[in-house]
Amino acid sequence: MAIGKYKGVLAMQWLWTWKGKFFGFRNNDELRLQDGTHVATFRGDEVFDFQGNYLGEIRSENRLITKKSSKRKKRSRSSKKMKMVGRVGRVNYVGNVNIIGHENFPDKDSFGT
Repeated sequence: MAIGKYKGVLAMQWLWTWKGKFFGFRNNDELRLQDGTHVATFRGDEVFDFQGNYLGEIRSENRLITKKSSKRKKRSRSSKKMKMVGRVGRVNYVGNVNIIGHENFPDKDSFGT
């Protein structure tokens, strides 16, 4: 797991899409937007929506990407948590070349917050 630990607690991790667009951050097992809205849940390095549908995973330490063959994966449902205090955003990066069998992670605007 790319996220560091401090005294047994998982640290916050900034995240970008595979194409280089700043997405938000990981706080423990929560995927959050820059404004602190909880939009999905991590199970290991994989991301699932609140209904348990696979959305994507972390690759290259801080990039979100969707593996096409994993889109049928399901996990148990999870609950949306309260909004946290927002964070100062980060700049976009140069995008990576697509990996065969993968597609870009859903855009943060698609979460309808």
